[in-house]
Amino acid sequence: MSTRRLSAAFMVGVAAATGGCATSRLLIDAEIIRTNTHTALAFEETVFNKHHVREGFERYVGPDFTQHSATLPDEREATINVLSHLLDSDYPRRA
Repeated sequence: MSTRRLSAAFMVGVAAATGGCATSRLLIDAEIIRTNTHTALAFEETVFNKHHVREGFERYVGPDFTQHSATLPDEREATINVLSHLLDSDYPRRA
């Protein structure tokens, strides 16, 4: 677990111990939402802005990946290949 997440988990635990059950649940929910948002933004930055598709999938996408787009293949490796090709051909990186 990263130092940042460990620190956040500790702070949530302290808040839960001192603030009562209702407050702790709200803090935990808020932390989960914040973490999910940061993860989604990091994936977007890695894959779509930096064009590091494989790195983004390896770091942020779980092994049970399911593609829900009608235009992309269902298999993980095929999706990585198609996205890599699309980004390189349709949205080339600027020098």
